[in-house]
Amino acid sequence: MKNNLFLYILLTITILLLAGCNANIPQLNVDNLGDMPEEVTGVPKVVFIELFNTEGCPASKVVNEIMEEIVSEYGNTQVILVEEAAWGIYSTEETSERFQWYFLEKSDLHTPSVCFDGLNQLFAQSFSSKPDQPSGNCPFAGGGSVTMVISETEEEDNESNETVNNANNEDPENNEESAPITVNTNTPDPVILDPQDPNTIFPQTWGTGTGTEGDPWTGLKSAVDGCPEGGTVYLRAGYYQLNKHIDRRETIRIIGEERETTIIRTGNNHAISIYQADNVVIKNLTIDADAQSTGSYIVALKLAESDYAILDNIEVKNAGWNGIDFFSNNHGLVQNIWLTGNGHHGIHPMTTDKIGTHMYNTFKNIYTWENEDQGFDDVGNEKYPEEVLYNTYDNLHAWNNGGAGFTIFCQGGATITNCTAENNGIDGFRLWYLSDAAISDLFAEENGEQGVYLRQNNNIDLTNIVAKNNGQSGTVYSGFYLQDATNIYFTDSVSNDDQTTMTQKYGLDIRGDSDNITLDNCTLLPNVSGDIYNPEGAIVNEI
Repeated sequence: MKNNLFLYILLTITILLLAGCNANIPQLNVDNLGDMPEEVTGVPKVVFIELFNTEGCPASKVVNEIMEEIVSEYGNTQVILVEEAAWGIYSTEETSERFQWYFLEKSDLHTPSVCFDGLNQLFAQSFSSKPDQPSGNCPFAGGGSVTMVISETEEEDNESNETVNNANNEDPENNEESAPITVNTNTPDPVILDPQDPNTIFPQTWGTGTGTEGDPWTGLKSAVDGCPEGGTVYLRAGYYQLNKHIDRRETIRIIGEERETTIIRTGNNHAISIYQADNVVIKNLTIDADAQSTGSYIVALKLAESDYAILDNIEVKNAGWNGIDFFSNNHGLVQNIWLTGNGHHGIHPMTTDKIGTHMYNTFKNIYTWENEDQGFDDVGNEKYPEEVLYNTYDNLHAWNNGGAGFTIFCQGGATITNCTAENNGIDGFRLWYLSDAAISDLFAEENGEQGVYLRQNNNIDLTNIVAKNNGQSGTVYSGFYLQDATNIYFTDSVSNDDQTTMTQKYGLDIRGDSDNITLDNCTLLPNVSGDIYNPEGAIVNEI
């Protein structure tokens, strides 16, 4: 195949060299050619070639080598080759626009593509770099394609290779349901394309069922298990039934069409667990784990020891234990997450007692409500609570959870901002064993116990913290509660009770070995029993 392709490209260039430039292509003015030899006259017959390729695409690797050999043979006085990334991490806005200028139809957007002097010529359609890869196309943002299918039932997982071979011999034009699943590799930010695009083929094509709530698609486990490392499984809107535990230890991207319409239902088992696989992406889907037994340690989604992960636009509900476990990951982005009805915590980040893990993560735009225990439970590093982790918590909201709205424990260097906790069974914010943290714009209202509970904290800046009408389970709890906390700075903060029947005991309750508390422009009245309770005589500086 490589030799045939070489001859085809070589013949095309030879024809162009003999024919000269197309009349419709702007002609070069020989007077503007600079220091070219005097004997040169007319328009130089130089073929300009643009080779659009993709990092990691197997077909691109072969075509690149052939084109470079041709240019080397003819020299740059006859052939000029420009290699451009059509998409992916090496592309630019200009190269992407140029590529789309050549190919106006989405169906034509493949790599590799070779374009001569403003004319396009596509070589990817029938190219094959390996016998088991019927198409060398790389239609999405980066990477070669391989083909795979979902077995008809998850019990047939061991027979999936045979199914793949049989499926590749079927004609998708004759039977739309027979088209193989395309799993695309090296896709930095995969998205669902137009469903009418012929290059967008979805996993449920080979699953049983119709994708309705009463007849969901099966075979999702087969798709994920068979996806190559770094590949992507796309899920079209509809219902998917997952009866077996997906236990993955290689990088993968699982992308749904929309969170509200792409629904994965589990059996009474763990749903998706991914370990030791960096750059995982899971987005645009809902996991409904209602079939899991409540109170048993069964989670819906677990990601562990996997750096640079992205969880985005996901809802997890009704898990037997935690909705999401996020253990010992660094540089993760967990954003746009909805968590409800889970048997223990909504989301449970932590490190499993390892130095240098659970660091530089960002948790953003998370909504967690009506979970049995904590809405958001970040344990940090219990074994080494002084370790600086530099995690960020932004725009998080917890309400009507059985335990605390938020627990954030055992770490240094945290940034916590723009968060609310309302009507939770215990504390609104339980912030324990933190150091050197910047905390701002928190609102805690009508929680069962303390509004904001700081324990064993040191060197904490709190700005615009509001605790109102807490202590709903009895008048023994305060808005701000400090236990063994030192160097605590409250600025522009309020802790009071404006209910007809007050429940919040003190604005600030200071206990244990606490000291050096600063209050700058803070309001701590009215409350049931007063503004400050300080039985141990901690130093309080009011500004």
